Amino acid sequence: MQQQERQHNRKLNVKRVILSALTLVLILLSSILIKDIVVAKSTGVGDKWIAFNKSESPLGGEAGKINEPEKPEKTKEAEPADPEPEEDKDQQAESDRHEATEPDEAAPDAETPDQSTDQEEQATEKKIVYLTFDDGPNENTEGILEVLNRYDAKATFFMLEPNMKTYSTAIQDMVAAGHSIGMHGVSHDVKKIYQSKDSVVGEMKQGQATLQELTGVTSDLIRVPYGSVPNMTPAYRQAVNDAGFRLWDWDIDSEDWRFLSPAYVPNVMKQLEDYQYHETPRVILMHDKKTTLASLDHLLQQLTEQGYEMKAIDQEMEPVTFRG
Repeated sequence: MQQQERQHNRKLNVKRVILSALTLVLILLSSILIKDIVVAKSTGVGDKWIAFNKSESPLGGEAGKINEPEKPEKTKEAEPADPEPEEDKDQQAESDRHEATEPDEAAPDAETPDQSTDQEEQATEKKIVYLTFDDGPNENTEGILEVLNRYDAKATFFMLEPNMKTYSTAIQDMVAAGHSIGMHGVSHDVKKIYQSKDSVVGEMKQGQATLQELTGVTSDLIRVPYGSVPNMTPAYRQAVNDAGFRLWDWDIDSEDWRFLSPAYVPNVMKQLEDYQYHETPRVILMHDKKTTLASLDHLLQQLTEQGYEMKAIDQEMEPVTFRG
């Protein structure tokens, strides 16, 4: 009996030793595992290396708590809610807009003079009108030239060919004073000049040749009698264009031909006040009439007081024409 009891005790002790050894091994393994988890967390590779969560970790709750904040799902959910990237974009856009509206500080000498010049030009820019006189030259033309000279005003004269020959000195004075000259035809008769497109071109060429003979100036500027509407058909217009002429009408009619009095002056000023087509030249129609000359000084005085500059039509300008 005693021998059996000793054998049983030996077996029991062996089991205890084995159990103790296994317990030590388990404790050692657990310590190593916990250490590795902490190291992985501190080096930033936890999400890639650690595959545990609360339910998977053999260590239970604490190991699960370590892994829980690092779940990819939670990281992805947090990204759209982060307001900082949009705020940074708005600040950058505002900065870009601010920089775009400011002059380059690195080169102020290159920017400032151009801007100040533009501002000065805008501040001192004068309103411009183009005075035009039809049907001359005649006995009133020299007086018109004298008034224009007093105001340093330039004008454009559309003249009839027979009158050119009669008052050739006046034409030469126009050219010497810097005015522009053009043709108004020969007959000033609707039935004759508008008989055909060839008759229109023919009268203008005849006037052009006479002007060149008298002054040495070749002008392409023309104005047909009574304006281009309704007599200048598309075929007629094409014909004068093909002949190299530049057809001009007007957009402000002084109606000096109707008033035959100083009343044409306020009529002009009122039309200028109401003028809305600021992208086109202000071309004023007048005539070499005695009544026009009588009030011309008053008209030019008012134009000057209101800041208008009176210039002659340039042959390179885009003509003002009526729309048929």
